[in-house]
Amino acid sequence: MSPLGTNNRTYKPHMQFFVGMLHHRVCNFVSAWNVESKEVLREAVVVEQLR
Repeated sequence: MSPLGTNNRTYKPHMQFFVGMLHHRVCNFVSAWNVESKEVLREAVVVEQLR
């Protein structure tokens, strides 16, 4: 057993947790941004139709 292997084994759960947190935040951010951009597009379309 090399020290590198044991280090990888101990660090993997932390890395998976960190990556999971990061992935969750990115997904939340992207979904929120998508909703906001859709709202902005909808408002722009309504304004264009009202002109």
